[in-house]
Amino acid sequence: ATLKSAGADFTLTFRRLADLLTRGITRVGDLPDDISLEPRQELARRAVLEGRARATDDLAHELAALSYPRAFMDFETLGPALPRFAGMRPYDAIPFQWSLHVVRAPGAHPEHHEFLATDSGDPRRRFLETLAEAVGDRGPIIVYSGFESRSLTDLGRWFPDLAPVAERIHELQETLGFGQLGANIPVGTVSRQQTRESTDAFAKEVIPLFR
Repeated sequence: ATLKSAGADFTLTFRRLADLLTRGITRVGDLPDDISLEPRQELARRAVLEGRARATDDLAHELAALSYPRAFMDFETLGPALPRFAGMRPYDAIPFQWSLHVVRAPGAHPEHHEFLATDSGDPRRRFLETLAEAVGDRGPIIVYSGFESRSLTDLGRWFPDLAPVAERIHELQETLGFGQLGANIPVGTVSRQQTRESTDAFAKEVIPLFR
């Protein structure tokens, strides 16, 4: 991974990035061993060097205590300036794809479930209904940040009759803290056609840590 594509966990100040580039250091794997990095940056560097995802000891202990089945959930959204559907505001995120990998027992191969809106109609209600069916009533559901929770809150606001469903999924969530996970996954602008490949990359790199 290059220093410019390594993602949010490897953000450098402009001055420091410029200095490294001037010295001909353009890739994470080329950083000298004696360079001073923040803990999450060092975790990301180790993930790149070893070619596999890594987690902090604290995160590993937290996940070891979670019950099975374990679900790994990811949403994709778009935020148009002009509201597309009823009840929306400018730049509200429209969820159009979810991906769920379920590990039912220690060491088990993850089962993949997904939803992808394929037409120009409003996908929001169907998004939540299909997700609720896939999730069921058992957790935990593991997510990387609070992004999915915010989307669920919006869905409950747009569809009050489904608000209890959105809240139930929210209550099953366990959020991975930023800086506790390092993965060798290039980060960039992901198009609608690329979201499945990105989800598969996440599953391949990260889920084996927690099975």
